[in-house]
Amino acid sequence: MSVYIKPVKQANRIGTVLYLPGATWHNYSMFDLPSDEASMADILQQRGIETYSINWEGIDRLPVDAQVGNAHDRNLARVIGLIEQNPIDYILAYSYGVTVALDLVRALPGKIRGIMLLDPYPALKPPGAPDDSVLTDGGDKKIVSRNQVRADLTKFASTVEDTVREAYIENLTDTDKELTVAVYPSAVLKERWSSLENLIISLMQLPIASHVYFTKTSKANVRNYFPTNRQTMFPTASHWILIEPERHQLADSIEQFIKDDNRNN
Repeated sequence: MSVYIKPVKQANRIGTVLYLPGATWHNYSMFDLPSDEASMADILQQRGIETYSINWEGIDRLPVDAQVGNAHDRNLARVIGLIEQNPIDYILAYSYGVTVALDLVRALPGKIRGIMLLDPYPALKPPGAPDDSVLTDGGDKKIVSRNQVRADLTKFASTVEDTVREAYIENLTDTDKELTVAVYPSAVLKERWSSLENLIISLMQLPIASHVYFTKTSKANVRNYFPTNRQTMFPTASHWILIEPERHQLADSIEQFIKDDNRNN
């Protein structure tokens, strides 16, 4: 599991955040995208927020040759080790990363000061819609083509700017290759859906700061699981908010969340 750090000098640091990514996009395609514009990691660093970010097993820039299987528990164990070895205050969990985060805060009670969830369980497919993923390696992985990614950005009315979109597409893989990622995150999400409400209730009862950020790609029933005073909606942003202009607004809210927690502790 690759680990990426955007350091901030201690004198200027207001907090340290570990970003837990989604089921498909690796660090350099989403959280810290190299482009002419500041990435989400850059923006947070500029605000005095040191970040750690990772790639899940089987989800990286290069194709994985070996069988991955279900790496969820291995991911969780590695994140626990990362937190135990580094001064991490807060979790920012995106999409599939929310599932890891919910397991994490129960596994390490009292270790994390706060948790932020970003677009958990989005409405990217209608309920009951068939999975049209192109599978490979005996169903262990799926292929995410560049054409599919471009079509999805249009389908979900993403606000990604042109230059950032092209950098995003180019950083998915090596030139002329498609993105190949493990399928286990989708299986874990489906498996956990029936217990989602209880998991969220458990989270809300923990003595830590918590907040959830939603985009227009979110589900109304998931939004209803959270108290209104602990959620923020970005109505113009999509599930690609981390590379959309609205990421600056998201950074504003994350910075305020950390400052409020610092004042209260």
